[in-house]
Amino acid sequence: ATAKVKGFQGNDLKSPLSLAATAKHLAAYGAALAGRDYAEVEISERALHEVYLPPFKAAVMAGAAAIMPAFTDMDSIPLTANVAILRDLVRRQWGFEGVIISDYGAIAELIAHGVAADLTEAASLALKAGVDIDMMGHAYMLGLPQALQSGAVSIEHIDRAAERVLMLKEHMGLFDNPYRDAASNFDHKARRLEHRDIALDAARRSIVLLSNRTNVLPVTRRPRRVAILGPLANAQAEMLGPWSGAGLIEDMVPFLPGFRAAWPGAEILYAQGVEVEGGDVSGIAAAVDMARNADLVVLCLGEQRLMSGEAASRAQPDLPGHQAELARAVLDTGKPVIVLLSSGRPLTVSWLIERADAVLATWFLGSEAGHAVADVITGLWNPSAKLPVSWPVDVGQIPVFYSRRPTGRPADPKVRYSSKYLDMPNEPLFPFGHGLSYTRFTYSDFKASPSELRAGAKATLEVTVRNEGAVAGEETVFFFLRDPVASVSRPLLELKGLGKAWLAPGQAKTITTTLSTDDLAFPGNDYEPRLEPGAIELFVGPSARIEDLLKAEVRVMA
Repeated sequence: ATAKVKGFQGNDLKSPLSLAATAKHLAAYGAALAGRDYAEVEISERALHEVYLPPFKAAVMAGAAAIMPAFTDMDSIPLTANVAILRDLVRRQWGFEGVIISDYGAIAELIAHGVAADLTEAASLALKAGVDIDMMGHAYMLGLPQALQSGAVSIEHIDRAAERVLMLKEHMGLFDNPYRDAASNFDHKARRLEHRDIALDAARRSIVLLSNRTNVLPVTRRPRRVAILGPLANAQAEMLGPWSGAGLIEDMVPFLPGFRAAWPGAEILYAQGVEVEGGDVSGIAAAVDMARNADLVVLCLGEQRLMSGEAASRAQPDLPGHQAELARAVLDTGKPVIVLLSSGRPLTVSWLIERADAVLATWFLGSEAGHAVADVITGLWNPSAKLPVSWPVDVGQIPVFYSRRPTGRPADPKVRYSSKYLDMPNEPLFPFGHGLSYTRFTYSDFKASPSELRAGAKATLEVTVRNEGAVAGEETVFFFLRDPVASVSRPLLELKGLGKAWLAPGQAKTITTTLSTDDLAFPGNDYEPRLEPGAIELFVGPSARIEDLLKAEVRVMA
């Protein structure tokens, strides 16, 4: 959160290169019941203070210009009218002096939430909670005059909100130049060649190599005949992804032209096979014939872009439509198959990952998607991306995450009355941080210094990472900790640091991070930060898979 605020805002909001950062959506928007957008949130007080509030507090401490409450309610109070969160916590405890802006129409939606009878009451509730701007709902414009006349709000409430909005405009220089970022100028710059180079670099760094079962990758020799199959092989619009910015569909490079550019002289066969969601399966036969006649198959599957983002919840996050039927038919040919999964979420496709020769999570890569994927497939770019989430085996595991708390009856396949499933493992298919490379990295010599800490002290953690393979590559290093004995049950793993190393073959580097005793503290029974004496277990490795982690220890002294 701190890095994002600084990246958006820079050192001067009046700079033409800065944007006013809005921290959104406060709070626990991702914890909506059953994963449905806009639904109520049911979480513990501890989860709120330990998981969901800290990023927003960090954004406030970094100087974020604005905060946006979530559409949802928490403890039966919609966030847009939540006095305890917006006024008492954010304004008074955290000292936030910036603007609070509602989400689109959220103030008027207080009526549908059942806490306001009309726009006048909705406007009054939001304003008194601390919301300064009504985004697109007209509740303030239509409801505040009557609320003021009836005494439901005071002119001081309105003046304070207006003052904060005017101060933000002043800080951004909008009184001097209200049109400083003209859209036409932005569009021109955003499409310049050097910006496409940045888009290409970002896309390559985002591709996660999930599996390489038969070591089919990288394809370093140009194949004679390649079949590029699937509904997302030549889908320009889907490369943009949801909530895209200045990108234009006609500028998108999908996978098919990317491979044509990468393999000049090769015979490139193409068939869509099926639509992403459609019911027509008549194209599967032609796609299978192409696969049989090819030396290599690249199967492009996944979601449409509007299946991700806001109002795009899926109860069954697998391959939509008849894509699974297409995939099984192509896999049955016995030809080498590389699968590209375009999606905004992990998809429950364990069977596909077990059968395909290689699978890459390509998400929605933007304007240079085709070139980026071709660079990874051909080995011009060694994949380095890591999963930002745990990838479930099946939907029944969700939510699945590495920072779960221990149970009194840990999973044991030999013990019936232990915390486990009968029909699948507890562990995800791929852990947080998973991502393969064309080289092999090893970790050694993990240590922490000093090994004993008192309040206010810091420890330096260091580990040696070596490239044992034949090609250069970049490795992301994850530092975790666990407090095994505390006054409240602590997570099995907590992420506390990251490092990166670009290593030539045979090269080794020492990666370091620093932990303060503030990093070792946790919300106590009163949810205030608490530092307790005792041993702290430290871990480092390439992912959250516990078997791959090295271990060290520090001790907090009384």
